[in-house]
Amino acid sequence: NIPKSRSFGLEVESKIQATDNLTLDFGLGLVDATFREGSVNLQGLGEISMKGRRQPFAPKATFNATAEYTIDLDNDWRMPLRIDYNYRSKQYFTPDANAVYTDFASPVLGDYDFEDAAQKGYGLLNLSAGIENDRVGIQFFVKNVLDKAYTTQRFNDTFGRQLNWSFVTGFPLCGGCPVYTSPED
Repeated sequence: NIPKSRSFGLEVESKIQATDNLTLDFGLGLVDATFREGSVNLQGLGEISMKGRRQPFAPKATFNATAEYTIDLDNDWRMPLRIDYNYRSKQYFTPDANAVYTDFASPVLGDYDFEDAAQKGYGLLNLSAGIENDRVGIQFFVKNVLDKAYTTQRFNDTFGRQLNWSFVTGFPLCGGCPVYTSPED
């Protein structure tokens, strides 16, 4: 366990009703999350200070943008069309990955690259279209349109000195078609 850390952040969101039918949403998050003191003991490398290093699961920046255009149809029906983009900057999944990657060259650990314990920055593009009224609707959506490969979690299954990483991948290109209803008033 690392005894002390510090996080500073700023989040800004904006919603713009550009026209009666077009809504734009934007969000930006900035985080400086570091350890203030403490160390980790890495097998074969000894104690490594964590002071000033980035915390895991804390990307320095996140960004999202959404545009939704609604086409008014006959008899109280409407067709919302939506596109959104979400970005996350690089993040580490373990505190020791940050330390080893920045302090040691790969010859210390053979051919192992500790960048495997980090996710580089990535963006996801999503699309949706539907038809609805105040009581019922159907939506068609596609997530991760560009089929970006990314990891949401990685952890070290180390036994002895061997480095074995397990990971959880994010959703690949996928889609769906939910139907929804609202009760009558």
